[in-house]
Amino acid sequence: MVEIQNGNRENARAWFLYSATDPADATLSQSGIPMTYIGLEESLQRVENVLDATTCCARDHQDDHDDNDNDCFVGIFGFSQGAVFCHLLAGLVEEEQKKKRSSPTATTTTTTTTTTIQEKWGRIRCAILVGGFPAMHSDNDGSSPSLEDLTLPSLHIMGRADTSVLATQSLKLASRFHDPQLFHHANGHVIPQFCASFTEVLRFVEEVRNQKKEEQNRVTSTDKSL
Repeated sequence: MVEIQNGNRENARAWFLYSATDPADATLSQSGIPMTYIGLEESLQRVENVLDATTCCARDHQDDHDDNDNDCFVGIFGFSQGAVFCHLLAGLVEEEQKKKRSSPTATTTTTTTTTTIQEKWGRIRCAILVGGFPAMHSDNDGSSPSLEDLTLPSLHIMGRADTSVLATQSLKLASRFHDPQLFHHANGHVIPQFCASFTEVLRFVEEVRNQKKEEQNRVTSTDKSL
C-alpha cells in the first residue's frame, strides 16, 4: 500500500500506482494497456500477512473444536481500485490451484488436511468486486499470473449511474471469471448502502460457505471410506 498526494485529501492511500512520475495520475488505469503497477508487492505482502493471521486463527479453532465449521472463512471485498486488486489476487489463487492440480506428489500440511501444494493464497474463498475494472498488471519478467477464466466465486456490483467506472468496464471484469454473479444498483461510483445490496452480499457469501462445507464433507466421507 502506498501513500499519495491527491488534491486536498489527507492520508490518501492506494493499493498501487499507475505512474512512476505522478502518483496521482490514473489516466491510463482503464485504458486496457498492460503496465507495471508500482507498489503492488508491498500490498500483496500486507494481504499475505493477514492470511497468515487467519491460518493461526484456524489452528487455534481446531485446537478447541472437534469439527471445522468454516469460522475462518476468508473472502475479499474491493471497491474501485480495490476491485482491481481483488482481480489480481484471484489470479494468484487460480495459479496456486493449477500448481496443486499439476503436482499431486508434493505434500504439505494446511489447517485441515494434508494437501499437495503450500497454500499461500488458497484461504481466499470468494471475491466481491464493486465498481471495478480489469487489472492490466504485467511484470517485467513475464511472471504475472493469468487473469482470465478465473474459477474463484465472484460477485460483481456495479452502478447504473457510475460515470467513474462505467458498467461496461465492470462487465469486462466479470467476464474474466468463470460463472460470475452480477448485481446492479441505481447509484454512481459508491459502495451501495441499502438493504438489497447487503442482502445480496450476505446471500453470496453464505452460498459460497455452504459449497465449501459440502466439499469438506465429501472429502471427509472419502477419507473415512479408504
